[in-house]
Amino acid sequence: KDDVVQLFGSTDTTAVHQATVSSDIVAKQQTVGLNTEIVNEITVRGLPETYGSFKGNNSYGFNEDKKAHIRVWWAGAGSENPTKKDNENYMPGSKGEPSYQEPKEDSHHRLIAKWDVPAVNGVYKIGNGNITLRPIAGTDRSTTEPKVLENNVHIRANKNSESGWYVFVYDFPGSSRALAH
Repeated sequence: KDDVVQLFGSTDTTAVHQATVSSDIVAKQQTVGLNTEIVNEITVRGLPETYGSFKGNNSYGFNEDKKAHIRVWWAGAGSENPTKKDNENYMPGSKGEPSYQEPKEDSHHRLIAKWDVPAVNGVYKIGNGNITLRPIAGTDRSTTEPKVLENNVHIRANKNSESGWYVFVYDFPGSSRALAH
């Protein structure tokens, strides 16, 4: 009844499955004016339900769960009186501009903010004063109150030279339990 059967010559093994993470970024406004808050939402799925709690296990070579990173980039002409066409030259995906990777910082591309946030399945809302996280359970996103992760988060163009594109990036470095994204 309490017998254990093992194949002769087999070694004990430990395996881990790395989850595939996905994210969707949605601009809450397509066009904003000067001194108007820019707000985006990032929905993350695919992480293990208990992600963030695993401290790692050196004996087996498993590293701890990692935090995610959110960055906001500005891209634009940078002049005092830019035209729409001037700024469109720096639109992500336009000729010479990266579509799926972050730009290099220069006079037309500037990293304006970055935060480390818990890596969990949920909806991160960035801007309008803070970063909040609302967990998602299935398709009903209204079941849980949002948790404030950061305060004093204001993203806006305060002068003409700051008009252009504001690009939100979700970056997850990966760990033993989930692939980098």
